[in-house]
Amino acid sequence: MRMLAMRRDDKMTDNPYQSPDANVDKTADQKRRPIRAILISFVVDVGGTFLGIAVMAIIYVGILTYSGKTRSEIDHLLSTSDPTTLFNILVALWGVLMSFIGGFICVRIARARDYNYPIVLASLVFIFGIVTSWAALEIYEILLWSTLSFGATMLGAQRALGSQLASTPEEY
Repeated sequence: MRMLAMRRDDKMTDNPYQSPDANVDKTADQKRRPIRAILISFVVDVGGTFLGIAVMAIIYVGILTYSGKTRSEIDHLLSTSDPTTLFNILVALWGVLMSFIGGFICVRIARARDYNYPIVLASLVFIFGIVTSWAALEIYEILLWSTLSFGATMLGAQRALGSQLASTPEEY
């Protein structure tokens, strides 16, 4: 009862139908954190891709083992980079999805108004993809997957910028 009286004296009026006075606009209070946004987005993109691939590989090996494949056949199937296999298509789609999410959250965390931070993120992921895939894939495959990742990151950023600008006040 005492708390109600104190609140009534501070902010509330006697009119129960009037909305309380509150500053719900948090855009002015929040800081931009571009470095944090890029690092978190990089971890989400690369880490999420690797984690998803690991889970898919475990499931794929289980399915192959259950179907009667030998260990050497499974090793051969996992080591081939044939982009037409179902496993490699799922891996590619998962990587593109993680890049999209990485670009989206980069814009959201950094509270970006343009593509500067997502371009930095996409470039870092592009370079990381080239460096880590250099020994395993052909150069055209590396460039194809890295370019797809770059484009997905920028599409995620575009989606975040569109929804962010549509939901913020004019002075943003």
